[in-house]
Amino acid sequence: MIEKEDGPMIRLDNQEMVIEDEYGTKYIHKSKRYVGQLKAAFSEAPELHPTLEQMNLSLKPMIQATKKYHEYVCGDQECIIFEKKPPIFKATFRRRFGTNG
Repeated sequence: MIEKEDGPMIRLDNQEMVIEDEYGTKYIHKSKRYVGQLKAAFSEAPELHPTLEQMNLSLKPMIQATKKYHEYVCGDQECIIFEKKPPIFKATFRRRFGTNG
């Protein structure tokens, strides 16, 4: 999801479609609709459009693109970037001794 200050929240879309060729081979095609959605949202920074075309829709590239967008748009002002930190996963393994069978 992405939101501009003066607009609604936009759900970024990367729909997968199964395409079958004339020989019956099936391929998965991703729509990458999110690229157009991001270009519209980042319209004040057209310098970022080539980067948006190459990136995938995952957390780290999205945060990087948003930071670059803020650098172009905000200039010297400090911008707020909302970044959700992933939870820390900790696993503990114990050796079990005891009965056989």
